[in-house]
Amino acid sequence: MEHEIFQVGLTLSVESYYKTHLTTLVLGWEKDAFILAKAIYVQGQPAKISTNDLCKIRFLKDGIAYGFETEVVAVQFFPYPLMFLKYPGNVQCLKLRVAPRFKANLATKFSDAAGVHLSDAVMLDISEGGCGLQVPVQEGKELSPEAGYSIAFKLLDREITIGCVVRKLDKGKDVYFLGMEFSNVTAQNKETLAMFLDFLKKHTSA
Repeated sequence: MEHEIFQVGLTLSVESYYKTHLTTLVLGWEKDAFILAKAIYVQGQPAKISTNDLCKIRFLKDGIAYGFETEVVAVQFFPYPLMFLKYPGNVQCLKLRVAPRFKANLATKFSDAAGVHLSDAVMLDISEGGCGLQVPVQEGKELSPEAGYSIAFKLLDREITIGCVVRKLDKGKDVYFLGMEFSNVTAQNKETLAMFLDFLKKHTSA
């Protein structure tokens, strides 16, 4: 890596072997040796992550999504909750922000890839390629990075349904903040979206 991609306080999404997605914060690192992060608690109990476990790490920084696979070097909860991860040798990256993004406040129906309604949501921003969503946390329903979903909302008096993939996931106490990438957009929906964005471009600032 030509430049350092980590920073103290950076939020990491940790996917362990049993497909659970958890979040932690970067506390420090030693290049080519380890990444130091906070050990993870789930509902007040230590997460089931142990030494030598393999996991996938994803994070977003400066509009670029990064991902890598690594190994847990050590985990401790006393006297301080710390987790050491093996420093990655290969990091994949994907530039997300390829189009101007505009602030929005649109009521949105949030569904799984099969079209089953999961919850009402609020669209916080929108661009040609994706949007930001605020989705309430529901007990027993975990959302996953890279998973497919669909959203339905109204633009220019037209009902629009678009498939999308979660590219960024931040979980707060009561809500998820999701960065969604649009997929399988029909020609008609693409035209409506372009007209709407053109209107925003002329009447607001990005």
